Amino acid sequence: MNPLRDAIDRATRLGRPVQDATALQWSAAGSQLADLTWHRCGLPAADLRDADLSNSRWVQCDLRGADLRGAKLDGAAFIDCQLDHTQWNDTRATNTAWVKCTLAGSDWRGASLEVSNWLQCGLQQACFAAVGLKRCAFAGSTTAQLDLTDARLLQCALTGLNLADALLGGLQADTVAFIGSTLLNQKLAGLALPRCNFDGVDFGSTDFSGTDLTATNFHGSRLDQACFNHAQAGHALFLEAQLNACRFTDSQLQSALFVRAVLDGCDFSGAALAQSVWDHARLTDCDLHGVHFDYGRFDHARCNRSNFSHCGFDRVRLHGAVFDDCDFTGARTALAYQTDQALLAAEQPVLSLESA
Repeated sequence: MNPLRDAIDRATRLGRPVQDATALQWSAAGSQLADLTWHRCGLPAADLRDADLSNSRWVQCDLRGADLRGAKLDGAAFIDCQLDHTQWNDTRATNTAWVKCTLAGSDWRGASLEVSNWLQCGLQQACFAAVGLKRCAFAGSTTAQLDLTDARLLQCALTGLNLADALLGGLQADTVAFIGSTLLNQKLAGLALPRCNFDGVDFGSTDFSGTDLTATNFHGSRLDQACFNHAQAGHALFLEAQLNACRFTDSQLQSALFVRAVLDGCDFSGAALAQSVWDHARLTDCDLHGVHFDYGRFDHARCNRSNFSHCGFDRVRLHGAVFDDCDFTGARTALAYQTDQALLAAEQPVLSLESA
């Protein structure tokens, strides 16, 4: 006689939940358990490998240490469950949800999940190495030492997560929202992060060297001593960002937007900045030696004590721009003839070009 099996059969027959069932190291590998609802069941260390759990509901259940490798989880929901140290490796699932669950030390390596959510979950030391996530979200979840090594994320939301101590080597994140997350002093060098949203994120001395940041959004972000050397950041948005002592040496920043950004002591020497927009930006003590701003815009920008030597300004708009104590040695003099006519009619000089 198997009390748990009898409870499952009765619940299936009557269309009722399996309630208060308990079993230690219960073996149900490969079992058909789809569409069942489980309430307050204690099934620690259960073997659910390759089981069909499609459209199942698990409420206030204890599955700590359970093995769910290869389980079918389409449409399943785990609500207020204890799932610490569970194994979900190589799972393939869509529309799965974990709500208010503890998942410390859970292992998701190799899993592939779409339109799935971890809501208000505890994911301390969870391993998501080499996972594939598409349109997934982690809203309200807490993390520590999260492992995202070689993970592939597409159109996901990692908002509000603590990723300062996360493992991110080899991460590929396309159109991922990191709004409100912590990435202080992370090493993101060489990663693929195109079209990501870092709105308002505080980065500190984060390393973006050689990273793909195409069309990535840094709106309102604080970047202190961040390194963007050799980064691919065309069309990136730095609107209202604060950049202090950041390095952009030899970076690709064509059509990047620095509108209303505040830059202090930043190094752009050798960067590609054609068609970049600096309207209302404030630059102080910045090094832009040798940069070409062709077809760009500096409307109402203010630049103080910055180095524009040997820069190119062909067809740059500078309406209302102010350059105070800046170095224009060797800069392309065609600037004076190709800027907005309002410059020439200004009551006070707003631009000074020094001859080579």
